[in-house]
Amino acid sequence: MSEAALAAIAALAVAVLTFAQDAVPGLTFYHTWQYALAVAVGIGLVVRHTLRRRRYRVAMLGVAAIGLAGLYAGLTGADTELLTRGPGQVVHAAKGAVVRFPIVDGAQVRTGSATLDVTGRGALRPGGRRYVGTSILLSQMHPAAYIEAYDADGRHLTVTQPQGTAFLSPLLLFPARAHLRERVYAIDLFALPALSQSVQAFYFTPADIAAVQHIPPPRDAAVLVAVTGSGHALLPHGIAFLRQGAATEVGGVRLTATIGRYPVLVVASAPWPPLLAGGTLIALAGLAIRRRKERAALTVDGTA
Repeated sequence: MSEAALAAIAALAVAVLTFAQDAVPGLTFYHTWQYALAVAVGIGLVVRHTLRRRRYRVAMLGVAAIGLAGLYAGLTGADTELLTRGPGQVVHAAKGAVVRFPIVDGAQVRTGSATLDVTGRGALRPGGRRYVGTSILLSQMHPAAYIEAYDADGRHLTVTQPQGTAFLSPLLLFPARAHLRERVYAIDLFALPALSQSVQAFYFTPADIAAVQHIPPPRDAAVLVAVTGSGHALLPHGIAFLRQGAATEVGGVRLTATIGRYPVLVVASAPWPPLLAGGTLIALAGLAIRRRKERAALTVDGTA
């Protein structure tokens, strides 16, 4: 392989490795020494070839700008964070960005239509992103269930989450994992203070339901609940599946779960897009200038 071909491959590798941070943000690999070494070696090969051949110097500057942006973001950027918060809560993310988690009802949970709000930057919709310095704010939708509870007389019961991020919230976000009959499920906890009851809630995907009940996968997920009293003992008839939107009697109360999605915030580091765009334009301009000079030289020699 010629030195020019090797330098071209190195330049392409630098661009791919750097742009990958924006295309597929959040990978741990971007913060490893292997990633930094690969980008640095690529830059070094391009610079070495350019200085030896005294060609494509402008293009080299563009490639170097792209690679250094990737190195800076990978070496100095914070590790990826997954921030789960309850409705109405506020989190201060990268570079002081303020993100507010939406207050929702059951319908919004079921449709997965809730959006995060970045102060001064507008709504952050599912799958969307906002750049703050060398960080990206991403909105991802995670499983959630909106719980409504009533006692035997039909009176509405307040749902609290003593161990959750939001104490007074009927929204379950299933942040933990637990083993149940040799399988692992997402789990959350809530309480019914008026009755001194606690409830464990396991999130069952359609595939989980099919595996446990030996049936074809249903359309919707479900929540398996176990209701305990003040002595932490399981209440009579205290275990039941809560199907999508169906009121279910369990442990002397009536529970309804609206199952769907709620946004969580992912904060990842990545190069600032305008810097990458500038480096790309410089590299392309350098290639165009060099090609133009070569064509002009051939014309003067009378060989074209």
